Amino acid sequence: MQKRTYQDLLALLGVNGAHPGGFLHTKRLMQKQQIQQNWTVLDAGCGTGLTSSYLVRAYGCAITALDLNPLMIRNAHRRFTQERLTVQLIQGDIENLPMQNSTFDLIVAESVTVFTDIHKSLSEYARVLKPGGRLLDLEMTAESTLSSTEFQELSQFYGMNNIPTESEWIQFFKQSGFTIESIEGASVAKTAGSLDFSNSHLDDIKDLELLRIWSKHQELTEKYAHRLGYRQFQATLPGSD
Repeated sequence: MQKRTYQDLLALLGVNGAHPGGFLHTKRLMQKQQIQQNWTVLDAGCGTGLTSSYLVRAYGCAITALDLNPLMIRNAHRRFTQERLTVQLIQGDIENLPMQNSTFDLIVAESVTVFTDIHKSLSEYARVLKPGGRLLDLEMTAESTLSSTEFQELSQFYGMNNIPTESEWIQFFKQSGFTIESIEGASVAKTAGSLDFSNSHLDDIKDLELLRIWSKHQELTEKYAHRLGYRQFQATLPGSD
């Protein structure tokens, strides 16, 4: 049997907001965007579909929700069905988005890009955004360059090929054609208490492997609380001539 991962833990438990601030952060961020009903929005790495659900109900815009994990797709489908929402749900890879060029006005990515080939994913975001389109990307960030030992421990557990510093993230965005409009964030030490695992049944974990994964995540969160942080990037593409 294939070894389970941290992402599998989130999917199996139906975790709604494993990013700092959880859904409250998402809601406050969206309220600043002046989202219009005629916008098309991509929820990249949609997870359980909570953000997509909110965007449809609050703004009535056209939402495409995409995730690679089949368990997350199942959870999102259940949510949209129970809430009777019209959302285009796609199982797919953000490194190779199954959409045409210049499709979306807005892309929302919450703690997902860092788990991929960052350059490929940002290039794909740029490809499917309309000219002048906006990207909201909340990602894990190294507060300073990690040592090889630190990076190896984190990458082996979380499955990441890179944990950029803020300045390195900025370079990734620029290389993909984005202009950074704003950056917010802090170290894990200042944000860990705001992670949202509500309705995720953590107390019901019986699977020993899942318990091991959860315990390791807690251990790494504490160990690297001052070495890792999160940044909320708001970036745009150039408008059409």
